[in-house]
Amino acid sequence: MHLTGGLLFYSAGLALAPYLYDHDLFRVAPFLFAGFALLCRHKYLFPVAMALFMFSFGLNQYFLAHRIDPDDSRVIAATNNQPITIEGKIEAINSRPDNAASIDIDSVWLFYDQKKARLTSKTRISLEQMDEPLLPGDMIRLQTRLKAQRNFKTPGTFDYKRYLLRRSITATGFAQKSSNIARIQTEKNW
Repeated sequence: MHLTGGLLFYSAGLALAPYLYDHDLFRVAPFLFAGFALLCRHKYLFPVAMALFMFSFGLNQYFLAHRIDPDDSRVIAATNNQPITIEGKIEAINSRPDNAASIDIDSVWLFYDQKKARLTSKTRISLEQMDEPLLPGDMIRLQTRLKAQRNFKTPGTFDYKRYLLRRSITATGFAQKSSNIARIQTEKNW
């Protein structure tokens, strides 16, 4: 198999990965296909084994890059859906109908039960009403209940969990109004 063919199958694995569900088999498949390729390296099955190896390697790379940090999952579970204080920097503000918005927060610190923990991923806060302006780059503090990302129960519909995961968002929360969010500092003050 030539380098071009290998790259083609690797790219196909990367391209198809968003449409497949993450499974433990994808983490083991490259090793299985590499072993298979080594066993039949002088036979006509070698190009097929290498194509399968490169394809599964592309899948594996995609899923490794888009997985949740286990420490973040433990921290979110430890908050136990109780009201907590979070601090972080606004990365993006997404407008929604009826003056609502969602805020993506990066560099998130959680304060709960006299503990302080840092999330390595982002958090999305849904606002029911955007009554005071917030800007990307602002450092904010608010109280909310964090939940791990989840999917809706209807099969075959939009995969919200995967959508958030592609944006490195591992937790979601809710705030009534943007006036309930304290602005610690703006980007100009950094």
